[in-house]
Amino acid sequence: MEISSDKVLNKMEELIQKAKTASTFQKKQSYILAIKALCEIMSEEEANIQVVKQPVMQEPKYVSTPTAEVANQKPMSMNDANGSSLLDF
Repeated sequence: MEISSDKVLNKMEELIQKAKTASTFQKKQSYILAIKALCEIMSEEEANIQVVKQPVMQEPKYVSTPTAEVANQKPMSMNDANGSSLLDF
């Protein structure tokens, strides 16, 4: 279930108002702790969104043929061919 950031911010504002009017220090601390938890959730969510928007670039992989193998190959002569036509296999 996805909760919009506006709803989370509205809940934070509500908790801030309750913290301002709290009668005891313990109640105020509990509201502050709840606000802190919502802030952490919001910051983690934004960090995850940035990771998705910035894909990791991968280096292209190149397959190289060793030059020693290419140098040792002999060109094919006409005597080794199967026929006079290119389509003869």
